[in-house]
Amino acid sequence: MRPNSLKTLHAISDIRAGPETFLALNYHAQSLEDLQLSVTNDSLAHMPLLQGCTALKNLRIDDLHGAEDIETTNHDAFLAIIAWLRQCESLRCLDFSNCQSGVALVTPVLLERNMRLTSLHIDSYTLKDHTNFHQALVHQQASLRHLFLSGETEEMFRDHLDTLVDSLKQLKQLRELTLILPEIFRDEHLIAIFTSLLLLEELYVSGLEINDIVLESLAGIQNLRSVTLSGISKFTTDGLLEYISRLGPGNSGIRIHVDMADPETILGESDQILIKDCLAKKTGGSLEYMVFRDPNISDFEGDSD
Repeated sequence: MRPNSLKTLHAISDIRAGPETFLALNYHAQSLEDLQLSVTNDSLAHMPLLQGCTALKNLRIDDLHGAEDIETTNHDAFLAIIAWLRQCESLRCLDFSNCQSGVALVTPVLLERNMRLTSLHIDSYTLKDHTNFHQALVHQQASLRHLFLSGETEEMFRDHLDTLVDSLKQLKQLRELTLILPEIFRDEHLIAIFTSLLLLEELYVSGLEINDIVLESLAGIQNLRSVTLSGISKFTTDGLLEYISRLGPGNSGIRIHVDMADPETILGESDQILIKDCLAKKTGGSLEYMVFRDPNISDFEGDSD
């Protein structure tokens, strides 16, 4: 190919990318803006060879193995990747999927003075070990529009959770927020987040237990068009109807997903129909209502009870 003619490369499966691949991409260092690569344990350590590709706007790295923590196994390569990413001042969308060192690679990038990310996707990390990452998110508060976080929440203490919530509250320009963080958020945490992020249009959150009081805070998000509440929810008919009554023109066509309704407080079929009808008339929106099923209890056992 003619040098500096390639603008986009998406490799969505293992193409055995290695040193030769990364070096070849440098021939398009001035033109390459959108790069998506699937890497393996063998190729991850060679990523510093991409160091010339600093015109990137969108970068997604998908670790197919997800087993190697390059920060520990090859610290020199780890530091070299960070040095490269910090030079990518045009970077807007950054996605590390299934990468054990992804959050550690991203944290110093967030702190870079000239970095203005609009979209960040991080999964496969242990939250209690990366409080500095949650603090660093605030440095992107002026530009960040889309945030996806998914990780392990075991052994989190109150300080860890407070830091995360405090940082999320400051990301006031967010339009899309996905938090797949099981069993840590209580009502008060969700309320603090929802009442701060008033520009949200799409929302997915998990929670330990979610009650009607959370719906009251959701009503203040005037442009919300898709919301998924994935936690043991105990919403009442009155609570949902009150929420619907407060929806406005900006919520037109809203899709509400209740993924894990508490079996002990499940809404009856007639109440579900009533709520769906009211929502359709008010906004043209829809409701999906699913009951939580304990994966440790079979359908047969549940029926026998």
